[in-house]
Amino acid sequence: MARHHLRYGIALPLISLLLVHQIAAGGQNFPVPFNTVKSYGFDGPWQAITLGVGGWDPLDPDNANNSFPYADPSKQSQIDMYPGGSFSSIVITQEACSSFSKFGECGTGGTWEPPENDDIAFAPTNDSPDTGIYEDLTIYRNALTNQKTTVFNCSISTVQSGNITNPDGSSRGVELGNFALGAEQQTQVFSLSDDGSVPPIEAWTFSGRLFNQSQIPSYSYAMHIGSVPYNYPGSLVFGGYDKGRMLGQATSFDGSVVLTDISIGVETGSSPFQFSSKDQLLITNTSQPGSINVNPDPLSPYMYLPKQTCDALAQTLPVTFDQKSKYYLWNTNDPNFKKVVSSPAWLGFTFPPAPGQTDEVLIKVPFGLLNLTLSPPIVSNPVQYFPCMPVTPTSGTYTLGRAFLQSAFLGRNWNRKTTWLAQAPGPGVAMQGMGVQYTDIENDDTEVTGFTGNDLFKQSWSNHWTPIKSTTANDNSTSSSDGSSGLSTGAKAGIGIGAAAGAIIVLLGAALLYRRQRQTRRDSPGSRSLFSNSQRQSEVGTLPSYKSEHKDAWQHGHQSYMEPPLPQAPAEADSRPRHAPLYEPDSIPKQYPVYEMPSESRR
Repeated sequence: MARHHLRYGIALPLISLLLVHQIAAGGQNFPVPFNTVKSYGFDGPWQAITLGVGGWDPLDPDNANNSFPYADPSKQSQIDMYPGGSFSSIVITQEACSSFSKFGECGTGGTWEPPENDDIAFAPTNDSPDTGIYEDLTIYRNALTNQKTTVFNCSISTVQSGNITNPDGSSRGVELGNFALGAEQQTQVFSLSDDGSVPPIEAWTFSGRLFNQSQIPSYSYAMHIGSVPYNYPGSLVFGGYDKGRMLGQATSFDGSVVLTDISIGVETGSSPFQFSSKDQLLITNTSQPGSINVNPDPLSPYMYLPKQTCDALAQTLPVTFDQKSKYYLWNTNDPNFKKVVSSPAWLGFTFPPAPGQTDEVLIKVPFGLLNLTLSPPIVSNPVQYFPCMPVTPTSGTYTLGRAFLQSAFLGRNWNRKTTWLAQAPGPGVAMQGMGVQYTDIENDDTEVTGFTGNDLFKQSWSNHWTPIKSTTANDNSTSSSDGSSGLSTGAKAGIGIGAAAGAIIVLLGAALLYRRQRQTRRDSPGSRSLFSNSQRQSEVGTLPSYKSEHKDAWQHGHQSYMEPPLPQAPAEADSRPRHAPLYEPDSIPKQYPVYEMPSESRR
């Protein structure tokens, strides 16, 4: 197969479908629903997005002979993909899975067999030593469809062969490909000659074509990947973002961002640790606290950090490094394990403020989200693990993958070369964060705004964790930087005796007051409770009752205290409201907003 030069840019296309590149404006943001029925990952579980792949006839580039305004469904393959990556979307072929039949470990999201002799004759490789993935690719032009919206002549790469190398050196097949989120340019251009004598071939990115045709207001995306164990659907929007998935201000950058610290804290209640908070847990390869450059990447599963950092966290948590699998495993027999992963304790990541801002951005990841499952073929039997992966990156930049992004908002405006990273809320009362509120991103925007207010993060998680009640032992927990009070033993004893005497006096006074009030109420027959139980229930509404459909994917090691609510049933895409009622943080709404996922869900 001849191999031609690949370059990225905008060129004059030669077929009637491709228009001269232009700046387009207008349109409305384009939400892409996640699949809420099936999850993936032998190190997850993770959510994905469903796309129709194929159905474009290069001999009919304008789709004139098709009775549909989108690719013919009978000629499509429904494929689940992870969202992420740039330029070309990647799908798995049956050929790539021929050596990985055990455990159904390869191509479980679906495979696609491209038309013969329709490739661009360019065969790159996708090689990432840090994440262990290796793929031999062939690039095609064909169609990608989501919710009856098709981008024809789209850049699609097929995996002809490939594997993922596990930390212990064993290998497994590639389970899913990826749905590219855009690139610096809207198209991928393939040069067929060095001197330009042969016209190049051009293929679109999905979101680039939507913007080019004025179907979205900007060449941008925003995403929160959600959580399978908590039945919290992901959110992906082209040309806009769901404001209900963002809290506070975002840090912004182009390329990588500086991670200045990692900390542990507790949002409410007592601490499951011997301290209430602890910082300076980001230990560099110099064995000293410091900062590192990181890249948020939804295609990488773990938090790829210095070994010294992973070890420091393991010493603090009920976690042990397993020499056989090379993963950090939760010690589920430790009495503190249940407290840590079910409590409001979190792992915090601190980033610099955005340009023009003064406050650092702290992103909190509850430990319940970091209690993930390894399953065969990675290990012999399912086991719970903590997703810290020690690496020395070849590029010098570390990676924060899906495990971190379960609690983070990620977006990018390709036109302004600006990436946003912010705190995402918890599932909320209706598994929608703060409520669905799709908001356009304009093509020149460099800022996005989330919900602000006191305790929004705590309130969005309040139905999904169990605060630890205060006890004498837990009340002694302090910040790691706290010093001694300096009081002598005699002084402490005197204070204790005085406090006890004062408490007795207060109790006697309260008892006398209670007797007088009780007698007064008896003398007033019209006095009674403001609300009966039935009246109170009608005022605040009835909390929904949920069950889980995802137990098969995550139940091993997750006790009943973590059992999450059930995702809502799919509905037709056209009936989905673009603006659902907001979750009011200080009150329980009478009717809970329900975000119904469209029937063409996934990825």
